[in-house]
Amino acid sequence: MSEEHHIKTDFMDRQARESATPFMQKFPVRVMAVLLAVGILYGGYNLVMYFMNLEKNQAINNVGVTLQAPDLQDGVARVDVTISNLNAVPVDHIQFKYTINGPDGNAAATGLVAIPEMIPTGASRTFRHVKLGPLQGEAARMKAELVDLKVGPKSTLPAGLDSRFTEILTLKPAESIPAFTEFVGQAPNFAPGFIGLGRAYLADGNDSKARDAFEKAVKLDPKSADAHYALGLSLLGKNDRATAEKEIGIAYDLAPNDPDIQKTISENRK
Repeated sequence: MSEEHHIKTDFMDRQARESATPFMQKFPVRVMAVLLAVGILYGGYNLVMYFMNLEKNQAINNVGVTLQAPDLQDGVARVDVTISNLNAVPVDHIQFKYTINGPDGNAAATGLVAIPEMIPTGASRTFRHVKLGPLQGEAARMKAELVDLKVGPKSTLPAGLDSRFTEILTLKPAESIPAFTEFVGQAPNFAPGFIGLGRAYLADGNDSKARDAFEKAVKLDPKSADAHYALGLSLLGKNDRATAEKEIGIAYDLAPNDPDIQKTISENRK
């Protein structure tokens, strides 16, 4: 009679142990569960950051940066930078990337520039001789991309009027006068609305109504440098030069780093 030899293994025992192991304790499943949890946490983090930065991202979309032709001084490019703020709030600590391309289309210089000064609500400011960086060769084209800013105190405007303010600022003077007139009727305590109305009147050649609008803005917000500055500018060259200089002086005291106020005072001292 032949003998049968059986090889002893623990195969059946291992099978039994694996079958008895709870599904969620198996290693591959645990790895997948961890990855899923990490993915959910990451997605949640991005969602929270999106809503936290929503106001900033919207504000960035309403700010324009324009670079003038650069001057080359000792191999370093310097340029006048105009920043236009179409938001219903002031902004400051502007950061933008710049690219200067040469005649061949290749980048001759790139970098990041920070401008800490405030841009008033609905206004533009020009910063002169801003240092960019080394520039080799001739500059043919420049491009600026706004990457960061800080938004000023939140607007007190009723819901929906923030975006309406931005829309009106993009209109031509003849169109913006009736639009701003309606706007200040809806937001009678919002000084920048009257500043915008006054500037529209000035552009349309109606100096008297412009002055009335600026005076209203000053009464609403006596600490607004932009309101005093707009009123002072509207009076320069008129018979009331003393009042014009007084208003611009008040504006300077309130915002001594404002580049446009500085330029106006410098030019009128000559």
